[in-house]
Amino acid sequence: MPDIDALLNTNLDDTPDRLPLLPKALYDVEVIRLTKEDGRLDLLARTTEPQRAVDGTMLPQGQLLRGAVFLTASQYDTDDTIKIKLRQLSRCFGVSGSIEPVEKFSGRIGKVRVGIQAGKDGYADQNKIVGFIVPA
Repeated sequence: MPDIDALLNTNLDDTPDRLPLLPKALYDVEVIRLTKEDGRLDLLARTTEPQRAVDGTMLPQGQLLRGAVFLTASQYDTDDTIKIKLRQLSRCFGVSGSIEPVEKFSGRIGKVRVGIQAGKDGYADQNKIVGFIVPA
């Protein structure tokens, strides 16, 4: 654990505002938490191995990644495609049966597809989980 006082007194002028992005690829991740929020499931996960960022920097394991599955039909998703995405989420992390209780996903390991979401409204580009890989 770092010395908190030393950390708070460090000149941060040369510290980057954010970590570099991971390239679009498949990554093994561990679920930190899966939560239900406003008609969607929000997934927070972390990489299980060190990864090379798009700028060549080596990043330690534990890089945080977020993703979501929207639970209401829209112009992009029908009830059937939502069920398929939920099934993919479950199988990706080795969960059978229903999604509930969502706490059973915590600590599970699975493989996800990560993309880069373009920044907007003054926010920078960011990595995002865009798919769940179902084991063969």
